[in-house]
Formats: sequence, C-alpha cells, structure tokens
Amino acid sequence: MTPEIWVEKFKAIFEKSEWEALEKLRTTTNEHFAATFDAAGVSAFYSEVIKLALDAAHQSKLAAANSAGIAEKVQAALKESKDKIHAANGDIKGLYLEYYFDGCPDASALYLFLCTEYDDECPSWAAEFEQDGVIDGGSLPEYFYVEPDDEADYFSELVIKEYANGQFLAICLEALKSADITGIPFGYANHDNDMIRMPAL
Repeated sequence: MTPEIWVEKFKAIFEKSEWEALEKLRTTTNEHFAATFDAAGVSAFYSEVIKLALDAAHQSKLAAANSAGIAEKVQAALKESKDKIHAANGDIKGLYLEYYFDGCPDASALYLFLCTEYDDECPSWAAEFEQDGVIDGGSLPEYFYVEPDDEADYFSELVIKEYANGQFLAICLEALKSADITGIPFGYANHDNDMIRMPAL
C-alpha cells in the first residue's frame, strides 16, 4: 500500500467514523513493515503520510520532534530484559511492550512484559508473566504535544497519533535488532490498541 492510498482510506474511514476499520488499517500497515523489521521503511511511510494529510504548520511541528529519548527508554528496557531472559533458562516465550501516549506528555508510560506463553493466533499470551517479569520503563519523555481543542482538529489529531505509532514501531524494530535478543517473538501496542507482532530474530 502506498502512502497516497493509505491517506485516501484514512479519509474515508474518518468521514464514516469507522474506528474498527482504522484499527485494521493500522494493524495491516504496521505488520507489513514489522514482518521484515523494516524500520526505515515504516518511518519513511508515515513521514510521507503527514506530508499528504497535514498542513505545513503541523508538518513543521512534527519535523522538530525528537524521538531520541523514547528510543533510549525502549533500548534500556530491552537491555534489562536480556539478563532476565538468560536467568529464566528458557521459560520466557515472548516479549510484549505496552506503552501509553495520547499526545499529552504528562500522561505516558512504558512497560515490557516477559511472557511465559506465546500464541501466534491469540494475543492473550501477553498477560502471562510472573511477578518479576515486568520491567517498568517509566514515563516517556515528551515527543510532541497535541492539544485537540486548540492546535489540531480531530482529523489532524488522529493522523498525528498514527504517525507517532508508526515511528514508535520503527524505534522498536531498531532497538530489537541492536539488543540482539534472538529466538523470542515480540509484540507491542499502544494501550487499548491491537498488538503488532514481530517474528523472532
């Protein structure tokens, strides 16, 4: 799917308020890139999306956003997980990272779960972990701020959040490759969104 087609689909979904279709569009798009660990591809895709869907003011704001702090948080959580995976002697079957970010910097969180189950079909495996199998990544540093009643109309707000979700995927893909965690599948989601899965490296 090209960014142009994605934007047309998004506009149609938005006009009809078909939010389940938006969830499906996000999952299909992001899993396409996740399957091949194409961090550069997903980052470029959503960068093109905002050029097509947002005005110059919003584009400029996003261009100035710095994701380095978020990348450091994800990398630190994965680094900590490596020692726990080794100590678990094969009991860790999957990693699930859940974050919460809705555009407001004072309402964000990051958790990495070391799961004792994994299922290709059902996401319930993400809830199977021991008491010490949770890594608290803390609050995410400010990426950008979305004020829906002031700076962005609802359409723009949703596009920005899709962009943020795509860039977060790119961060996860790069962090997983650099962490050198092999043989364990990975899933991530923004809170209350569908899980995006990545195969084991």
